[in-house]
Amino acid sequence: MNHRIHRAFLFCEQKNFIPKDQRALVFSGGVACNTYLRKALEHSCTTELGAKFYVPPPKLCTDNGVMIAWNGMERLKANTGIVPWTENLIPEPDCPLGIDIRDEVKKASIKLRSPKLDLKLEKNFNLSGISE
Repeated sequence: MNHRIHRAFLFCEQKNFIPKDQRALVFSGGVACNTYLRKALEHSCTTELGAKFYVPPPKLCTDNGVMIAWNGMERLKANTGIVPWTENLIPEPDCPLGIDIRDEVKKASIKLRSPKLDLKLEKNFNLSGISE
């Protein structure tokens, strides 16, 4: 996950999508409840990417109806993925927002070095995300 985020920031930098002084990552949803991932990404953002890092409290990081409704409203505003009749509905396990540019990112062939993780971080947090 860390590599993908680094690559995404570098791609955005190459394309001038986001000014350097406005770099930020919002980490939310069920995966943001994992303490190890949360701390590792925060460390990466603040020390290596020069980005602000935002994450809600774990109790607000569950997948929920409000998040699903928000996705629906964004799709309605963009007039994409809206099916007027439910009998025509094809359920999607993944429901991305916006335009999928993964192929464009792959074509950019951005090479990365292995991100450095602070040894204290690795010592204080095990892989299950439970603080030791």
